[in-house]
Amino acid sequence: MYEDEATLSLESDFRRDIENWTGVDLKKLPISYRVDFAILDGIRVRGFCELKCRTVESKTYDSLILSLGKWDALINLQRSTPDVRSRVCVRYLDGDYWYPVTEDSIGEVSVRWGGRNDRGDWQDMEPVVHIPTRLFFEFGRHGR
Repeated sequence: MYEDEATLSLESDFRRDIENWTGVDLKKLPISYRVDFAILDGIRVRGFCELKCRTVESKTYDSLILSLGKWDALINLQRSTPDVRSRVCVRYLDGDYWYPVTEDSIGEVSVRWGGRNDRGDWQDMEPVVHIPTRLFFEFGRHGR
């Protein structure tokens, strides 16, 4: 809803870097999926991915906050397509990280009430999942 040109540009750069590092294609999904991208190897869907770009370093907070709706979509895509993997990828100022979303992930996160309160939109506050940053794997560095 609030993806402006700057946000989309950061996401596009991150997407391109992931594609270059991994050799897969990330294809933007319709909003109905609630998840940003399908991960493709040719025409085969290998996974689903939510991308986040943060303006802080990776150790600034103990967790990454993700909408419970997006989390639910990632879990359901994982459940309904067993040979396909879901993940959350985040670009921090000091590196790029990924988190594998699996059935085991459900026990690793906590659900709280939260979100943004800087835009005056009541829909920005909702149930959110806190994913501990210590569970993320670093997979790339980028120059800034």
